[in-house]
Formats: sequence, structure tokens, C-alpha cells
Amino acid sequence: MSSISDRYRLILKRFRINQGVMADRIGADSDTVGRWIKEGRMPHNFNHIEGMQLVLGVNLDWLETGEGEMLLDGVNPQIPTKTSENTSL
Repeated sequence: MSSISDRYRLILKRFRINQGVMADRIGADSDTVGRWIKEGRMPHNFNHIEGMQLVLGVNLDWLETGEGEMLLDGVNPQIPTKTSENTSL
């Protein structure tokens, strides 16, 4: 089974974003998101958790356990389109 770190990487790959863009979208700083990825940790700040769910549409049960679907049904992820903000990926 994949680790939480692997699942974060899948999120980044799925949306074609980097950790800086993810951090910006959920209201975290890039270093914080980098620690989550490196250490395989779940967000603890409610605003970051809410951002993962509402902005990116990530199923937090999937992120934590690997079970279920990556994305929540009925949530339209608010991710950037291919613009200058993420063309350096």
C-alpha cells in the first residue's frame, strides 16, 4: 500500500501542480506542505484540512488510509489552469 507521502505526490501529479501551488490554494505555506509530504503527515490546521477538501476536493480518508477514492464526489476542485503560475512544473 502507498504511504501518505506517495498519496500527496499523486495529488500533485493528478492536478499537475507543485507543492507551492497546492499550498497557495489551501492557505498553507510551501514549507509546511513540504513537511507533510516528506514526513507523511496529515494537516492539523482546520483551515488547511478544509482547503484540502473544499478547494482541491481531496478525500481525507483516502489521504490518511489509502482507502476509497482520491477525490470527493460533488466537489469541483479549484485548481489553476495551465497559466504562467504553474508552467515551470
